[in-house]
Amino acid sequence: MLFLKNFVIYATDLFLRFEEKQKRRAPIIYVLISSLCFSLVSLCVKFSLTIPPYQSIYDRAVLILSLTTVLISGGNYLIFTKSRKTNNILLTRGMVSGICLSFFFHALYLLPLSYFAVLQRLTPIYIGILGFLFYKEPYKLLQLSMTFTSLIGVLLIVQPPFLFGRNEQTTKEFDDILLGTIFLVLSNVGVAFIFLTMKSLKNRTNVVVIVFYTNLINLIVSGVGQNFENPKELNSYEYMMVFFSGLLSFFGQLTRSRALLLEKAFLISILTYSQIILSYLFDFLLLDSKINIFGNCGILIVVISMVYLLYKEGIDA
Repeated sequence: MLFLKNFVIYATDLFLRFEEKQKRRAPIIYVLISSLCFSLVSLCVKFSLTIPPYQSIYDRAVLILSLTTVLISGGNYLIFTKSRKTNNILLTRGMVSGICLSFFFHALYLLPLSYFAVLQRLTPIYIGILGFLFYKEPYKLLQLSMTFTSLIGVLLIVQPPFLFGRNEQTTKEFDDILLGTIFLVLSNVGVAFIFLTMKSLKNRTNVVVIVFYTNLINLIVSGVGQNFENPKELNSYEYMMVFFSGLLSFFGQLTRSRALLLEKAFLISILTYSQIILSYLFDFLLLDSKINIFGNCGILIVVISMVYLLYKEGIDA
């Protein structure tokens, strides 16, 4: 136990000294590490689609909870703080995250990685809408314009049959892409809420406790969800994929949460677009996904719209 405590103290001090020396670069490095981790998580899931979604979420949550519990124990962190408000925020964010992850995984099963990575980056639009509805933040003409152009890009990605023709194969592809898009939109709305509430946790707790709550709720939601699918006995390859995706997700959650606590959300949002490039390369080089010309145009429109929006928001901030 003493060894664990010393390890946590040493690791924490190491990261704090790194952040002190690299005040501007530290959050950038964290978010790039996060993007790489989450891209590899998506790839691991694509390589293990034989595992039912809720079972995959559950097994990952068990691994991440185990790791965070060890760190919390070694660092003597408080799971339940003295602040009732902080506990309520952590529980609420955890519940939203647990539900979002369910939608996230089902979307990942249905969508090509390139489409998935691009549609996932629409979060700034939902942040603007939720900020306007619940936080009285202005919804600018620029945001409205970028919302419109992004919807055009999404339309090119989804490719509804009434605009692009229909046959048996394209109908099935459309149904999968449409359902996956709906799941991902619902997930993104929840992620926007999580981003908006992140500032409320600054100086109240630490990233390990935030990750703990997220995966505690993930464990509960996926445990219930397994009653609606058929869990299977995993083979050694599937166990390996679950282990690596869980470990990568753990590091991705820690680094992204820390980056959000250190830097403005708009800059973090821009840097997460590196995940699109990685997913696009994985699609073509490893998964042999076929993205047609309309899908490529849709991806380009969404990326340009979101980067321009985030760039202008950053200048005006």
